[in-house]
Amino acid sequence: MRLNAFDLLSKAPDNFIFNNKSNKSIFGGFLTLIFFIITLVIFAFYLINFITEQTYSVEYVFYEDVTIDTLEMEKRAENERYNPYFDFNFDLVDENMNESLSDEYILLNETDSEIIPRKTLLHKRVSDISFYIIYLCKDDDEECQIPNYLMYFKGAFNGFVLDHQNETSPLYQMDINNNMTLLEGFNTEYPMAIYFSWKAIKYKKEAGISKLWNNLNGMTEEDQKIIGLTGYKSLNFYDYNKSEIKEIDGIGIRIIAQISFEIDFIHSDEYNRTKKSFLDMISKVFSLSLAVFKCLSIFLKLFYTGNFDNYKIVENILYDLKPPKKIKHKKIELTNVENNIESLLPNNDSDNKISINNEEEENVSNNKNNYGKNITNENYASNRKLPKLRFLDFIFNNVYKCKCCKNNRQEIISKCNELIKKYYSIDSIIYYQLKLENLLKDYNWNNPDLIKLDRNELIIQLNNLISIYEND
Repeated sequence: MRLNAFDLLSKAPDNFIFNNKSNKSIFGGFLTLIFFIITLVIFAFYLINFITEQTYSVEYVFYEDVTIDTLEMEKRAENERYNPYFDFNFDLVDENMNESLSDEYILLNETDSEIIPRKTLLHKRVSDISFYIIYLCKDDDEECQIPNYLMYFKGAFNGFVLDHQNETSPLYQMDINNNMTLLEGFNTEYPMAIYFSWKAIKYKKEAGISKLWNNLNGMTEEDQKIIGLTGYKSLNFYDYNKSEIKEIDGIGIRIIAQISFEIDFIHSDEYNRTKKSFLDMISKVFSLSLAVFKCLSIFLKLFYTGNFDNYKIVENILYDLKPPKKIKHKKIELTNVENNIESLLPNNDSDNKISINNEEEENVSNNKNNYGKNITNENYASNRKLPKLRFLDFIFNNVYKCKCCKNNRQEIISKCNELIKKYYSIDSIIYYQLKLENLLKDYNWNNPDLIKLDRNELIIQLNNLISIYEND
């Protein structure tokens, strides 16, 4: 089986009408003008948006990956991409958040019971932060009364910044001089446990040569993402078990709060950005313009072109007859012409003499007959011209029903459609073609040369071009 048997893209050839690919109409030209105006409006709209909009368009997705097991969480906790280092700076301030509290308030590391210095730069990972806020009791205060009723925990760190319009990188870690802050206030009479949960931020790699190269090298989509952490408070609650006075190395203490940092590996925020492109804008304009063009074309074809073309075909075939040109005849002096011809002929060859008078009489008679026919055809054509109709008449014919309302204009259009439908349908053409073939089998050609196709003028010209091409 040949490959051309699988061709589903080729379509049947279009017909020609009036030696053109289509029958041009005023209404079609009007719709084309409307199409160009709509296209210009669409182009202007997208051009203004392209100039005024930001460089990148951003998409955001919130992910919840419940398939991560404990082993995978432990691996990510040891991976610096998922658990990066920050420069932390912690302090305790009064209720007005103006002054730092005295040295009686300390931060005690939960894991090794070491004091964490306040207002000191600490280079730690998030998972390494877990401490108590403790008040050191005075020696003469057996009840260990905390003087500050309300206080605030204040933390600063060089966190990650989302800068979607940044050309270099949309996600990066801030400089130490531009810190983010954590702030939490609490009542010293009611010990609290505060958990700050940190969530991953992921940014997909922009499409480009580098991403294509990484894909070819076998890097996964996750490996190519830019990953950072953002902190947010997830839970705090009162812990009355810590309200009693405790003793460490012979010193009485009272626990005010417990601060813990943890990473949520299950939930993450993911971003993807696309840079605006002039080609994208052009594609949108062409896409919408093509949709408008298709809609106008379908409207023109369904509601106008069919009726209008049938009307013009009938008019061109039957009613648009042009009168033949009138031939001017000159008077000929028959006597002089006859004498000149007779002088050229042999004297004895009477059979070769031409009767000029008889020939002229036949020509005059034929001209009279033809002239009479021309007059008849001219009157016949002038009496049977189709009326000039408006484009609304052809559109209205799609819903016209003669039973509802009788309209002579619509009846003319309907009759033209009926005429074309009868003789231009495939079954009619094949039917009469079969009859014509049988008729030609019984026909004796008066001029046998006419049966040859190569006698056609256009085919003769085509053969001449082929001959020139082969000789080059």
